[in-house]
Amino acid sequence: MKVPTIWKEIPGGHPVFETAYGKIAVNICYGRHHPLNWLAFGLNGAEIVFNPSATVGELSEPMCPIEARNAAIANSYFVGSINRVGREKFPNPFTSSDGKPQRKDFGHFYGSSHISAPDASCTPSLSRQRDGSLVANMDLNLCRQLRDKWGFRMTAWYELYADMLAQYLKPDFEPQVISDPLLPKKSS
Repeated sequence: MKVPTIWKEIPGGHPVFETAYGKIAVNICYGRHHPLNWLAFGLNGAEIVFNPSATVGELSEPMCPIEARNAAIANSYFVGSINRVGREKFPNPFTSSDGKPQRKDFGHFYGSSHISAPDASCTPSLSRQRDGSLVANMDLNLCRQLRDKWGFRMTAWYELYADMLAQYLKPDFEPQVISDPLLPKKSS
């Protein structure tokens, strides 16, 4: 598996930056669709993870707030979901792998930036149509309080997950599927 060049320069690939405002990380755009990215930032001690993106609607718009809240809850940190608004026009038409005809823009960037908290609360979203600023208080003590209360790290099976991922990376990996004996037998 090839590691993107930018991550080769950063030990661990999911750095958390200790600042005067808290321990901050950045999960870039499409990375929000991968739960292990969120987990890695949490294991590295993040208290706030910003997720800037330039995403158009359709499939991802309903998923974005769910992914952010789930990450905040499961990892006991705040998530700042940031998405641009409007359209970007290009001088030359282009095609994409989506099978649609040529066009000069990606579609509408749906904005809706918001902050999700580890207690499952969420700020109201910003506009879908125009730029804006969101100012919110984040009590970083809430991260520790909920981490202690829920005990997700205590009850996780990290050694099992590590072994499963190591097996998954092997070319001869076979998923662990236990079939119901009442199902018809598959012919080879």
